[in-house]
Amino acid sequence: MTRRAIRRALVTGATGFVGQALVRELVAQGVQVVAASRAPAVPGVPWVPMTLPGPIDPEALRGVDTVFHLAGIAHAVSGGAPGAEEYDRVNREGSVQVGRAANAAGVDRLVFVSSIKAVGEPGDQVVSEDSKAEPTDPYGTSKRRAEEELLDIGRSGAMEVVIARPTLVYGPGVKGNLAVLASSIRRGSPPPLPVVENRRSLIGIDDLVDALIILAEQSAAPDRVFVLSDGEVYSTDRLVRALAAASGVDPKPRFRIPRRLLAMGARVGDATERLTRRSVPLSTERLRRLLGNAEYEASAARSLGFVPRRSFEDAAGDIVRATDEQAGR
Repeated sequence: MTRRAIRRALVTGATGFVGQALVRELVAQGVQVVAASRAPAVPGVPWVPMTLPGPIDPEALRGVDTVFHLAGIAHAVSGGAPGAEEYDRVNREGSVQVGRAANAAGVDRLVFVSSIKAVGEPGDQVVSEDSKAEPTDPYGTSKRRAEEELLDIGRSGAMEVVIARPTLVYGPGVKGNLAVLASSIRRGSPPPLPVVENRRSLIGIDDLVDALIILAEQSAAPDRVFVLSDGEVYSTDRLVRALAAASGVDPKPRFRIPRRLLAMGARVGDATERLTRRSVPLSTERLRRLLGNAEYEASAARSLGFVPRRSFEDAAGDIVRATDEQAGR
């Protein structure tokens, strides 16, 4: 396999958790980087404002040979989740605008950082990498449609397109359920969850960045979809134990709430979210993420040379330290 050099890259969504890490690594490797986002991104890196959907400044793409497209919405900053139309407008329409602009500007390759939510929920089954299962929510649908339209742009033009579907990403500064879990455990209060042996695929932020750069370089990557994980399988209990060990606390909660009662509370949370259009600590979706299965086969990137370097246990200490810094400890 041959590898192409990345000389000048545009990173959209450069202020995000993954975007900032990707920009820093590209700069460290000597790549000229342009960051595109709603607000200035990494200090010292040229920045262009970008809001999706919206026109792409041609100057942002001048001389760019590689685009990493990460910009999009997953959930509202405050209030309830965006509606299906908003997901489609930003994640699909906005991504297609980026793809068309990049193709017209003569960009060689676009790596679209999609989501594992672009395929259906696995339940008790391991989802194969070539699964055609349909997404199960508006967010996943918007990502899947963006994937399909970007691949069409690549097939009909000169620009090569690669699709990456990361599993749940972990690392210092992560937000969402993992951040809440780490903060709770750091305070000495492991969540009172039932013991379940669920199976979930995850990937560390550093490994994800490595994988994205490999997908941008490898000659065999275009016109393909890659699931990205660290190759491990995690239960919620394993995550709790790793964070507790890094925090120096007992991983066992003082009591455990039966799963049946948690499910009842989650349904109450669902109703509250519908009425108030604001996020609540416990909902059916959050409970599913904590206790459900989400295991995916992810071997294609390894065939191109991607080798994960860390597991969640390796990153747990960094996550806890970042949690302390955010809390001002």
